[in-house]
Amino acid sequence: MLTLIECQKKSAEIKAINSEIKKEEANAAIIEAEEQPVNSLVDEIDKLHKLKIDGVISDEEFVSFKEKLITNS
Repeated sequence: MLTLIECQKKSAEIKAINSEIKKEEANAAIIEAEEQPVNSLVDEIDKLHKLKIDGVISDEEFVSFKEKLITNS
């Protein structure tokens, strides 16, 4: 049986892994946008915005990812 401290550590590990997965999804959105027409740029920025609103990525990460999308389109 896990102790409270062990459960807290596992919970923190899971949260960190989930955060990394969401950041990879944001990176994948950038790569996908690079391969699609410009009119999908708005859709990709909207996806990033939703990740920001959900707290998955920070404001700074949103701006960085958005700039990459715009630069690469």
